[in-house]
Amino acid sequence: MAPMYKSVQVTEERKGSASSSPEIPNYFQEHEAPKRRRKSWTYVFISQLLGVLWLAPIGTLLFLNFKGYIIGASAWCPGKNCSADQLGDDAIMKAQRLDKDDHNTLGALQFVAKALEVWFMYIATSMVYEVAMLFAKRGGGLPIGFLMTHLEFADLRSLLDPILWTSAAPHEKAYNRRQWNKILLYLFVILVALMCILANLMGPATAILVLPSLQWISTAPQLGDQFYKMGSADPPSGDTVFPTCDAATLSAGGYSCTAPLYASSLDSWVASANASIGQSEMKYGYLSVGISPEDAVTFTINATDSDLLAWAPNRQVLRDLSEDFVKFANLTQGKPSPAADLAYNNSLQTILQRHGPSMGVQLDCFTGNVSTTMVSDDQQVRCLSGWTQDYESYYTKCIRVGQGWSDSNAFSSFFLGNVDSDIKQTSVDVFFSDKAAFFNSTTHYGSSPSDCLGNPEAPSSCDWDAIFSADLPSNMKNSSVNVNVIEYGLPNPPNLEARAWCDSTSYVSFPVYSLDTSGSSNPLYLVQLDQLGNLSHNPVPAILNPDWFLAAWSVDQNGTVDRDRLSATELSRVLPIFYAGNDDEDEFSIIQIYVFLQTLSMVDYFSNATSSASTSAPIDDAHPIFTHSALIHVWAYSLNGRTSYLGVVVVGLGAICVLIRTILGITHGAHQQDRSTVELVVAALEHQPLGEFEGLHGEKKLAKVRYEMRDEGGKIKFVPEVRADD
Repeated sequence: MAPMYKSVQVTEERKGSASSSPEIPNYFQEHEAPKRRRKSWTYVFISQLLGVLWLAPIGTLLFLNFKGYIIGASAWCPGKNCSADQLGDDAIMKAQRLDKDDHNTLGALQFVAKALEVWFMYIATSMVYEVAMLFAKRGGGLPIGFLMTHLEFADLRSLLDPILWTSAAPHEKAYNRRQWNKILLYLFVILVALMCILANLMGPATAILVLPSLQWISTAPQLGDQFYKMGSADPPSGDTVFPTCDAATLSAGGYSCTAPLYASSLDSWVASANASIGQSEMKYGYLSVGISPEDAVTFTINATDSDLLAWAPNRQVLRDLSEDFVKFANLTQGKPSPAADLAYNNSLQTILQRHGPSMGVQLDCFTGNVSTTMVSDDQQVRCLSGWTQDYESYYTKCIRVGQGWSDSNAFSSFFLGNVDSDIKQTSVDVFFSDKAAFFNSTTHYGSSPSDCLGNPEAPSSCDWDAIFSADLPSNMKNSSVNVNVIEYGLPNPPNLEARAWCDSTSYVSFPVYSLDTSGSSNPLYLVQLDQLGNLSHNPVPAILNPDWFLAAWSVDQNGTVDRDRLSATELSRVLPIFYAGNDDEDEFSIIQIYVFLQTLSMVDYFSNATSSASTSAPIDDAHPIFTHSALIHVWAYSLNGRTSYLGVVVVGLGAICVLIRTILGITHGAHQQDRSTVELVVAALEHQPLGEFEGLHGEKKLAKVRYEMRDEGGKIKFVPEVRADD
């Protein structure tokens, strides 16, 4: 078998050929290149240790980001002692100081990221060099085009250099064409390309992991009680539902006891509605919503576009949230607090959150005439004309009245006083009915109710079950189950049956109550409802006892709302306007929304801990376990985006490179000469070509010529590959 590499001794033929040329003095024959000693194990250990130590800061950064480590209100927060004092008198001054510290810290961390990048470049250069030297030592040799790869690989332009991609293949005059050597060299090319990409991405990757970000982080939720049921199906009762009412007063129907706290709330809502309606007529005006206080916080209407509902925050939850807010305020003033709450004060901004129930309403108001059909002493059917959804098709809506139909059916009434004593008081009748039916002159949905409702007393042949269980279109079904109807009698009616009336259905949801505690961004301490959900999860309307409306108006059963109350005066004023069809501003409907908002906000709820039931409710969507937590605005490490995960991948690949380099250094490092670039250049200049370039023209072909690097007496010798024509 022919030798893979030529002997260093030249043939006589080439000697003769060389002797015909003028003799050129060789400087390197008179001045030998310095001999290099083998690298000691101490040198190898220090070199490898320098590479392995890069893993320490990288591992720390990965740990901080995977853990989601929270620094605090500032990026520079030693000992986590950098309180922003959000409610303090000097909160703005402290925020400015923290902002300055953040600027300095982030600038310093930029230098840290650059240092890690430079550190990795040393590791990557060493790794590419050591792999190249392995190829130069083995029998296959190293193409001359790869000789300086360790100095050029980090330049992105090297990926576009054809020499990198073509030098692995042997030239046409090469003797050694083994496929395995070619494959190994192409693997080296791929390694160089990957190291080029990795080296250029390492800077941004380390910067992503080194620099913390200002982000909103949710604290660990603290479990509370499990929801059992709303108290809406029964009249208000007990000593705790209203702070100013006791159980005896409520059981007697004395709902005027709510007046000290809530009468003015309803009046202020009506006043804000009047102001908003006036402002909405201006060029850029709009219909704004009013707010109402509850303990230490305020709230307003929350709406969902998907369901066209107005949602009322629950005052019971708002009182609990107020207690959380007071605890937070005490914490910012240095008063003792549980360890779990300390993170709240170590943040730039805090949003307190509570999971709790909320009730929403779907409301429409109409005008029409009322009629009543007696079925039995405790069963009536009450019908009101004028119901519509599209203002094209009009129906008569009939509800079942009396507990002979259902125990949940209920009725309450009261009167609205008027400042003008000559005008008759407005009567208000509030009904809850478990079922409703619809019909008009052309449509009765297969139940034929008109035949049974033409007389004050119904014929015995009427099938009431069929009438109130008729199959209705999907857009009418929710308006036929668990409905509230409020009838307003006109002070001077055109006929005794004339009514303005509102039809509603109420629902229960379990949103998250959020309170921004910052006085600068939320000076009113307004509570927002988040994650209201969709009615498709629980489409059945809730039962709402009419007495809750009396509590909202602060009026006793069959009592009269004080004529000096703004809400009573305004509603009495707009009522005839609405009935006449001239309520272009929708004042009547707006007032009704606020009445319902006041009503639904007062409804209390029961948990398993407060319920008198002998069995607990199952844990499901209708009976969740309530939690409370906080969102804190802090500087923190986290993997909260695609770029963060890209950074993890890049430094992870960098760590793999460190391990590969370490293995190469341990297995081969002490057996190699420490060859500097200068030494390689000197050895190349000292080398006498032995015809390995004959017949090869062009940079690409010349770069394919392979050399084995040998140590001879401490000096580097380039030994060319065997040519096929030798």
